[in-house]
Amino acid sequence: MKNISYLIQFEESWNSAYSKTGKPRYNTPTTIEITSFRFVDILNSLSEFNDSKCEEFDFEKSRDYLYSLIPDNFIGKVMNNRKNISDFMPVCTGIGNIIATAVISERFKNILEEFPLSSKEYILKNIDIYLKNERLTDKYYLMIMPYVPRTELILSKCVYVKESISIDSDEVVQFSDDTEWKNNWIKYTPIQFTLPAKYKQLQMLYIYNRLFISYPLARKLMSSDLTGFEYGRIRLFFDEP
Repeated sequence: MKNISYLIQFEESWNSAYSKTGKPRYNTPTTIEITSFRFVDILNSLSEFNDSKCEEFDFEKSRDYLYSLIPDNFIGKVMNNRKNISDFMPVCTGIGNIIATAVISERFKNILEEFPLSSKEYILKNIDIYLKNERLTDKYYLMIMPYVPRTELILSKCVYVKESISIDSDEVVQFSDDTEWKNNWIKYTPIQFTLPAKYKQLQMLYIYNRLFISYPLARKLMSSDLTGFEYGRIRLFFDEP
């Protein structure tokens, strides 16, 4: 197996202030709400399309169909009037486990264009973003990616730890089949995913509500001064002979 992909996640942090329950408050990232399009409207269409195919999931056909449903221009607003606008921000769609969406800045877009990503790995659409009824003057894009369904994971080669245990713990768990996973997954945190080798040529992958990027792209982003993201501990491997 070859490890080439790193998890990228939206930047979040613990606040030193405490709530009335005595628990620390959790600062969620600045989130964009799409006001010009209901993503949920394409949910049934996409699900029916995949259900109509053969038993084996066809990533490329599902991706192309998804892209055909997306309009060219969007309007969005900053939720809760947050002022800390970032280069990489999550989007509230209501169907997060079906489509990967993020709003990215012009600078983030420029870095993506330096890498040999397939033109179909993601699509960018223009988006006008409003904060307190005023349109932001900087250029932003809605980045959309298809998802790789959880059923594509090679469960016997994925690794989990109990949520109460440190992610560096040696007490790891691997599930033998889908039934075992469904009965126990909520108790565990993933630290390693494994996909079939057919996905290894992609620079970016969205699976299990998480975005993974290739090591070269991760290094470039880490050396930049872009804001709004951080790197998680989950690694993505590809199964090779």
